[in-house]
Amino acid sequence: MEYRTQAILSSLQGITVLAGVLIVLTAVKMADGVIEPSAFYGDPLAMPRRVGNLGILLLILPPLWVFLSMRHERSDSGSKATTLVTGIALLTGLVALFGWAAVTAMTIWN
Repeated sequence: MEYRTQAILSSLQGITVLAGVLIVLTAVKMADGVIEPSAFYGDPLAMPRRVGNLGILLLILPPLWVFLSMRHERSDSGSKATTLVTGIALLTGLVALFGWAAVTAMTIWN
């Protein structure tokens, strides 16, 4: 299989987005009953709530990355190493975003 790297990494990226959205929404839902937004500080769950609600839109990133990496590999300057590095970087970024949002929500209700 010529594009095995793209298949594996895009699957992991998609699973990360789906699992991340579910985890963040669960953490936000649990923290909603514990806190009340104040007029001075605002809603401390504003960003985690946005990540949970709009995070599903990030499902466009794995197919876009696959398209761009396949196009890059087909060019003369393309390499498998670039594909691997960019795929792992995207996966790491998604894990960091959803991890940050979940931890932020969880620290509020703990």
